[in-house]
Amino acid sequence: MVRLFVILLAALTLGGCAAGQAEVKAAEPEMGGQCRISLVDDKIAPEFSVREEALQVPNPDGYEKAYFAMGCFWGSEALMASAPGVVSTRVGFSGGTLPDPSYSAIGDHVETVEVLYDPATISYPELLRHFWRHHNSRAKPIFRQYASAVFCVKKDQIEIAQKEREAWQGKGEEKVLTAILPAGEFYPAADNHQKYYLQQDEVLLQGLPEENRLKTTLAAKLNAVSGRAGDRETLSRELSEFGIDEAARERLFARAVWEKP
Repeated sequence: MVRLFVILLAALTLGGCAAGQAEVKAAEPEMGGQCRISLVDDKIAPEFSVREEALQVPNPDGYEKAYFAMGCFWGSEALMASAPGVVSTRVGFSGGTLPDPSYSAIGDHVETVEVLYDPATISYPELLRHFWRHHNSRAKPIFRQYASAVFCVKKDQIEIAQKEREAWQGKGEEKVLTAILPAGEFYPAADNHQKYYLQQDEVLLQGLPEENRLKTTLAAKLNAVSGRAGDRETLSRELSEFGIDEAARERLFARAVWEKP
């Protein structure tokens, strides 16, 4: 077990993908749209122990990749990481023709989340249902970069996604606007956009080992907690599997200002 302890600091940070909001660490200009706000309660110290393997970068062998676009990728990354069986996430750009896009020069790309998942824990259809449950795929996006899309790395993913989209269409009257496309090149975003909500909690972030700080499964799940994304009970169970005890889990959820269940 590795003991993680961070010194309590006074900080209140806001995150958003909207022009005019205060930037926290962004080295590039903000653009339109809006993400949820993540608040940190610094009266609650996030001290906890974890198993050493939780601090390792997942080996991709035996896992599968999937790519989803569902609005501002800060919130999308946290939401997809909240699914059981997701072992790592990364945000970036896909679906366009502009070479080497960046946050300040996206071109015709959309903000995308790369998901590495364990098919023994969550199937691709289950991951798709999680994706559709956690964003409004029937609303026309304000900007192209926030379009709803599934980028498929294999032919069978296209067939499965089309079938699941049809099933989701049957749950409402308005048309599901999610595009289903073969995956092209994925361009990772700059580090300041990765695990965005976790990075806003500087106290918690600095308590994690510096090497590969944003690339572990623990980081993905803590980002979901910091962003108040997904189902609390599911996240708590996964944190428990990392060896984080119940009292520490409650402190982490309270720190991210989750409402009590």
